[in-house]
Amino acid sequence: MGTDKDIGIAPDDADLASNLGGLYLAQKYYPEAAALFESAAKTNPSDAYAELRLGTARLRSHNADQGMDALHKALEIDSGGEMLNSVAYEMAETDTNLSNALAYSQRSVKVVEERSQKVDLGNIQEADLQLPLSISAYWDTLGWIYFKLGDLAHAESYLNSAWQLSQDGTVGDHLGQV
Repeated sequence: MGTDKDIGIAPDDADLASNLGGLYLAQKYYPEAAALFESAAKTNPSDAYAELRLGTARLRSHNADQGMDALHKALEIDSGGEMLNSVAYEMAETDTNLSNALAYSQRSVKVVEERSQKVDLGNIQEADLQLPLSISAYWDTLGWIYFKLGDLAHAESYLNSAWQLSQDGTVGDHLGQV
C-alpha cells in the first residue's frame, strides 16, 4: 500500500486523497490514510475537513498528540456546530480527552438547537429540512460521550431522543450498549 504511488496515479485529482483515504480508513489502514490526508491538508491548508480526516486517521493510529493537533487545527479553521460535533465524535470513538469531547459536543448541540428555534415555519428553507437529522446526530454524539464517561442516565436520555428522531442504526447500537 504505497501512498506515494497512489497519489502518483492521478497527481492532479483533488479528490484522490479524500476518497482513497476514506477507503483506507474504512479498511482500518490508518497509517496509509493518514499519509494521504496529510498530503491533502498540506495542499489545502484552509480545508478544515482535510484536518478532521487527518486527525481521525492519526487518532485511530494511536497517535493521540498529532491527532489532537490536527483536530484543533480543524476547529481553528471552522468552529461551527458540524465541525464541533465531528471532532467530539472522533474523540469519543478513540476515548481521547473525553472531557474536551463533552464540551465540544455540548457546544454543537447548543448551536443546532438554537438554529432550530429560529426556523421560520412560514418560509421553510432547504437547510431547515436537514435540522432534525443534525439534531439527532449531535444528540447521539453527546449521549455516546456520556456513555463513555459512565453517566448512563444522561447517555440514555440523549440517545433515546436521538433514536426517536432518526431510527438510525448507529444510534440504535449506541442506545443498546447503554
